[in-house]
Amino acid sequence: MKYIRKTFKSNESTVIVIPIDIAKYLELNVGDEIVIQDDEGTHGKFVSFWKKDTKPRPTKEIVKEVLNDPEKKKECEKNGSELS
Repeated sequence: MKYIRKTFKSNESTVIVIPIDIAKYLELNVGDEIVIQDDEGTHGKFVSFWKKDTKPRPTKEIVKEVLNDPEKKKECEKNGSELS
């Protein structure tokens, strides 16, 4: 999906409206937190944003430990736990 939008001012902020298709794709609801990150690439400056994950994620150390232990890995797969 790619959209072109015009920005507008609201108080001291510049506002952009997120198209409904993107909001649905990200499963955004009113009041959800999003993360906005600036960067610079080969085509110049850009920003990216994503819905803030409310589920706790395992640390790299825990993932490594589970992947190296067949019993723990099997238990995670049985419970449907994500290791990413």
